[in-house]
Amino acid sequence: MYVVGTCTTSVGAHIFITFNMERQFTLFEEEPAKVEKVETTNERKKYVIETIFGQVPSKSNCYRIITISGHASLAKAKALKEYEQTFFMQCRNRGKMLDKRFALKIDVFYASDRPDLDNALKIVLDCLQSCKVIKNDRLCAEIFARKLIDKKEPRIYLELEELL
Repeated sequence: MYVVGTCTTSVGAHIFITFNMERQFTLFEEEPAKVEKVETTNERKKYVIETIFGQVPSKSNCYRIITISGHASLAKAKALKEYEQTFFMQCRNRGKMLDKRFALKIDVFYASDRPDLDNALKIVLDCLQSCKVIKNDRLCAEIFARKLIDKKEPRIYLELEELL
C-alpha cells in the first residue's frame, strides 16, 4: 500500500489517500501503518483517446503462408486487412506521431469470451503505428488492458499517455 496524497477537509480533519497494487484507492482518517510514502507529481500527459468499433481479429488467424518465386512468405489475411482499414477510417488522431515513451490503457470489448486479450494488443499497436498516432510500438512502456464482453457492439477504447 502506498500513500499518494493527503488533504484537509472543511472541518479540519486530515485525510490520507492510499492505493494498492491493483490501483484501488482508499481514504483513511489517520495515516495507515506500514505504508511507503510516494512523492506525487503529474508524471503523465494525456495524449490520445480513441474508440474504434469492430472486433479485433485473432492474431493466430491473421497471417497465411504464400509462395513467391519459390520462397515462402507471410501475407495478411483478409480479416486483418479489413480491420486495419476500419481502424484507419475511425482513428481521429492520425498523424499525431507520439515519439516518446507512452502508457497504453485499453478496454477490448469482444462479442464473446473466446478470443485472447493479448492477441489484440499487438494488432492495436501495429494499427496505431500505421496510422502514425505513435512513431514506433516499441515506445510502449506500460500496458493496462481489460477484456470485456459486448455482444452487440464489439470495440476497443484506448487511452495513450505520454510518460515524462
